[in-house]
Amino acid sequence: MFCGKCGNKNEEGMKFCGSCGAPVGETTATPKSMNAKEIVVGFVKLNASDEDNAIVTVADKVIKANFIFKVASVLLVVAFFLPMFSIQVRMLGISAGQSINGWTAAFGLEGAGGSFMAIFLLLIPIAIFVLFQFKTQLETKIAFVKGKLFTLSTVGFCLGFVVLLFVRSSANSIWRGNIGNSAGFWLTLLFYLIAGVVSVGCLLSARGANIKIGASSASSQPVKTPAIVGLPIQMMAIPMGASVLLLIAFFLNWITIDISDVFGIGSIFGGLGIDMPGLDIPNITMSGWNTISGNAEEGFEAMGISWGFLLIPIAQLALYGLQKVIILDNMKLLIISAVLFVVGIILLPVFAFQIEDAYNGMGSLGLGFIISAIVYLLAALATGFFFIQSRKKQTTGG
Repeated sequence: MFCGKCGNKNEEGMKFCGSCGAPVGETTATPKSMNAKEIVVGFVKLNASDEDNAIVTVADKVIKANFIFKVASVLLVVAFFLPMFSIQVRMLGISAGQSINGWTAAFGLEGAGGSFMAIFLLLIPIAIFVLFQFKTQLETKIAFVKGKLFTLSTVGFCLGFVVLLFVRSSANSIWRGNIGNSAGFWLTLLFYLIAGVVSVGCLLSARGANIKIGASSASSQPVKTPAIVGLPIQMMAIPMGASVLLLIAFFLNWITIDISDVFGIGSIFGGLGIDMPGLDIPNITMSGWNTISGNAEEGFEAMGISWGFLLIPIAQLALYGLQKVIILDNMKLLIISAVLFVVGIILLPVFAFQIEDAYNGMGSLGLGFIISAIVYLLAALATGFFFIQSRKKQTTGG
């Protein structure tokens, strides 16, 4: 007998489904939707009862999943030949910019070496396009492909994302940090993220996941214990306000580097016993963004850990802005929020230690870093306090 709720096949005589626990005789779904597995995220719904019929519903418009992946692959190939990086060249006091695309990043530029790993940014989207375009032919010749469409595409998109960040880091080393991100880099990053998320969703859906996040659908099951969603405005204001402050502080000066120490100017005069009080050498001030992308003008390399200080407040704002869309109850919301702020606190001393290594101990912490440290600490304490208060109200029934 088949379960009317989830479609699971049960042995004769069973009163309850061995998969979902529903009474076997209960029929709450039509045969057409019996095997459908869905993932609903806001206005986006992924449906894949099998890999051949996977669809993505965006605002009630149905798009075939394999079409999305093929378009994403074509866009990734195009982005590979757009300017991915800009290199700042300085000679005889004259500055000039040189843009390079993925091909140049792979094979080098005018005698300068390249990162051959970048060629995978071209090969991965081509492989994914071929996989979806010639699925039937590949399945007859390569047994491994059969039933592995979303698995292979997910691995491919994740690998491409990692390769992109690796090439970015490698380019910093090759061109001594005088490098910035151009249109091709950001487009590639965006395409890999979106296509990767859709691929993971289809993979989970095709493998039997029945996850409902946000918008309801006809086949959604009723929630047994409705979660309390929507924190009071005064509770939301603190973490959201803190996140805005953290974003502002990120673009203030995070570190100050003493040029006289970096280039040994101060030690030269000191070694000669010469006191130069009138020697005024301007220091380099770097914001959080500089620590991500590097200081192209002065040649200081990027520090990848800085991404966390940008992504955490963005994630916080998204978390509170979408709490009703993703149906996140208050307790879980506060726990996740507190964890994010605590992660920021942990990253701060790690970042400071990395400054010592990256800039030969010459980096001193600036206003933006100090503001962020204070805001992270206060926001974590406030969020923890709200969690305790909410927990007490929940246990006492107040």
